[in-house]
Amino acid sequence: MKWNSQRNTLILAQQWNPFNGPHGLPRLGWKGLSFPQAQFPGFNFNISSHTHTPYINGQIFAPLINKSSPKNIISEMSARRYLTAIRLTLSWGGMSRAQKYVYSRTPSHINIQISRALSSMINSNNFLGAWNIFSGLGWTSTWISKYGHFLARAANPGDQYVPVPFDNAVSKQKLWKEFYYQAHMRKISLQSEDWTKKTYNAYECYITAICEWAKRMNTSTTDIESSIFANY
Repeated sequence: MKWNSQRNTLILAQQWNPFNGPHGLPRLGWKGLSFPQAQFPGFNFNISSHTHTPYINGQIFAPLINKSSPKNIISEMSARRYLTAIRLTLSWGGMSRAQKYVYSRTPSHINIQISRALSSMINSNNFLGAWNIFSGLGWTSTWISKYGHFLARAANPGDQYVPVPFDNAVSKQKLWKEFYYQAHMRKISLQSEDWTKKTYNAYECYITAICEWAKRMNTSTTDIESSIFANY
């Protein structure tokens, strides 16, 4: 997927990354685990407690699903069961409280808009159109990044630079504070490239760093984000 790199974020990401000791490891809370770390495997998932909910609008889970794993989420999306995939992604991300805004529109409308977002990603090789469609559903940047991550992987399994989760606890707090500190030490201004905000521009600042680290380490954005999440 193509991204518009943010200038000063890119400059800093080229000089520092959280995995290379010579450039200065993160100062607080970094576990120093081997690279790469596997993506979070999800939680146990009981289909029977979700099968009759109106949220899935009659869609039927694939048989034998018992875990909200990335593999199962992507499989549901590939089969165009976007509403069952929402249930799995909510579980995977530990976001049960997010239902109030995830379902602020009718399930049938949500299903149509997800299909539109998928087409936008495939046709444009860009995330902006999908982001705008999801924003129109009342979805937050955190939820858009998580659901959009798996949808992009379903759309193009070989893409190394898919959008990745943009969570509050790690991405917007721990990693950002360290990244900002490293910028301050190098006198690089990030005043207009603050990725803690809830806009698409803020997300592109974050993904600029993630993509640059993925390129330099010859890996995927998924591996970079999963390893950062595991280390914090």
